[in-house]
Amino acid sequence: MTRHPFRSVRPSINRTMRRMVLQGCVLILPALIVPPMIGAASVNDVVKSFESNKEYVKPFATLFGSAANSGWNQSASIARGFSFYLGMPINLVQISDDDRTFKGSIPDNGCIAYHKDNPSGKTSCPESIGYTGQTIFGKGKGPTLSMHNYDLATKTVTPGIDTLTSDGLAGVAAMNWIPFGMPQIGISYYHTELKLRYIALPLQVVSMSMPGFGLQHDFAWAMPNSPVHASLAANWTLLSAEWTPGGDISGKMKLDGSAATYNALAGWTWKNWLEVFTEIGWETASLKSSGSLILNAKKSTAELVKPNLTMEGRNGFRMSLNLAFHLGYDAVLGQNIGADFGNQVSVLAYRYK
Repeated sequence: MTRHPFRSVRPSINRTMRRMVLQGCVLILPALIVPPMIGAASVNDVVKSFESNKEYVKPFATLFGSAANSGWNQSASIARGFSFYLGMPINLVQISDDDRTFKGSIPDNGCIAYHKDNPSGKTSCPESIGYTGQTIFGKGKGPTLSMHNYDLATKTVTPGIDTLTSDGLAGVAAMNWIPFGMPQIGISYYHTELKLRYIALPLQVVSMSMPGFGLQHDFAWAMPNSPVHASLAANWTLLSAEWTPGGDISGKMKLDGSAATYNALAGWTWKNWLEVFTEIGWETASLKSSGSLILNAKKSTAELVKPNLTMEGRNGFRMSLNLAFHLGYDAVLGQNIGADFGNQVSVLAYRYK
């Protein structure tokens, strides 16, 4: 008698889900425990950046989108009958060189004052200086910018103040890949699948809630008996996090975010178990910081910081090429191309049909 491939799986679904949740927490934690690893002085600098230095921390938005928007789809095909999916899509997101530096400019107040008093004066003194700066993931040193002093009495400018822009943080810059995983379930019927993701970390220092939901519809009803399938999919992820550092920093910083991706999928299946499918579409991501923190709260040098930035990620066009094994135990291996390169390694997955 042939044994049904799901009969041995169903009793262990609860244990599988518990393992998936734990593994998802482990994958996300490295990104959350960065502040304690980089030293008190550096933590203060990073906190200040969430108030006034958007470009320095903007890569967090891009990487959030690249991670959260990946791994949603396990096939270009959705069955007509009832199907249930349980899995842990895992993505490895590469930190792009575009997330390590940024182009910026800074006003030269000495030259601005000179030109205000001498509107027709000719000088090589620029009112702003362009530079290539380091983000928090930067591996190099920030450039030293030569500013100018303006002498009101003589109405002349002379080379003066040098401003050193921020360096990247060594502990963070050493990271080349960020692993990310979230438990996912899917329920499908009549070529349409509803997908749900959720993970939470209710920790004392960092608390986080990240729900996600998606829809996918297969146009198999218009292409009967075809080994080629075409579908449309849309997925959304929300983030709500709070950081309460304690120690010399009192108060709380909040981080709210959203990510979305809209894709067209096409796939070819061989003998009902091996599929090659591609995704082409558009993705977005944004983060917003808020809250109130007091640095050096226990010292006379206490400083109030109010994070208040909205960061839009570089996310835009994205595509992927995937190889899926549909054996009841579903596995998907793939390469994502977008704002960042990434690899989908979804091997913890089961589908009941």
